[in-house]
Amino acid sequence: MSDDLPVSGANLPPSPLDVGTVRNGRVTFPNWRGDADPPEPEPPAPLPPDERVGFAIMGLGRLALGQILPAFAQCRLARPVALISGDVEKARVVAAQYGIPPDAVYGYDECDRLSRNDAVRAVYVVTPNGLHREHVRAVAATGRHVLCEKPMANTSDEARAMVADCAAAGVKLMIAYRCQYEPYNRELAEHVQSGRFGRPRLVVATNTQVQGAADQWRHKPALAGGGALPDIGL
Repeated sequence: MSDDLPVSGANLPPSPLDVGTVRNGRVTFPNWRGDADPPEPEPPAPLPPDERVGFAIMGLGRLALGQILPAFAQCRLARPVALISGDVEKARVVAAQYGIPPDAVYGYDECDRLSRNDAVRAVYVVTPNGLHREHVRAVAATGRHVLCEKPMANTSDEARAMVADCAAAGVKLMIAYRCQYEPYNRELAEHVQSGRFGRPRLVVATNTQVQGAADQWRHKPALAGGGALPDIGL
């Protein structure tokens, strides 16, 4: 056999560009792209499931089922571990879909049981605005941190009471809104507050949505708490 035959592809050593290396508990790859392209992002490095923050989702409406729970599939630091709902049948179906144990499904009147579930470290309150105050109070009493959907409450008095309830229980309270953390919004706020472009004199904002049937919570003042301005204008 000739010594000039090419080496079989199966015997070629792998390139570090293709297999990567392990550093500080995560897999990294050298940049394989040319100078004209931006570097490829590093692969995700999620925490092991048991180390992620366990969330109970309170309220299984469109937002929770259409956006929040699906987003947990891409979350690296948190995971859903319990559900709280007024509809037991729906909660059991959703629990099976997301691998949540049947005994981690609670009714709204069973929040006190959360204190016996060590997997739950925080509760995401995704109920209508008019119910936030009572639901946050119930969750805080269990010693679990609270992430509450926006707007925080129907009135400023309710909001202050929510802050007081969580402070008394020694838990954190956060409102689930993102705009104040987005880089472009933060930079714009800094420009305005610094006076770099002078004194702001006029702000114009428009938000339009086509609403269907009137028999929904957004059209009920006791639940919605004021319509479009507190819901979007916050």
